[in-house]
Amino acid sequence: MENIILKIKGMKCTGCPQRVEKALKNTDGIENAKVDLDSREANIDFNKEIITVKEICEIIEDVGFEVEK
Repeated sequence: MENIILKIKGMKCTGCPQRVEKALKNTDGIENAKVDLDSREANIDFNKEIITVKEICEIIEDVGFEVEK
């Protein structure tokens, strides 16, 4: 199991982290995801054999937010 913390741009309300968390948690290979509006961070536990960091970033971008590189 791997862990990554990603900075996310564009979250403005309490619904934003919920959208990101829901998209991540419904993805194979992601064991847990916690997104915090105040810190603008996503703390993600994932299986690198199933999903890559690049794919995780694409999921976040698909729901309308930007991952800081």
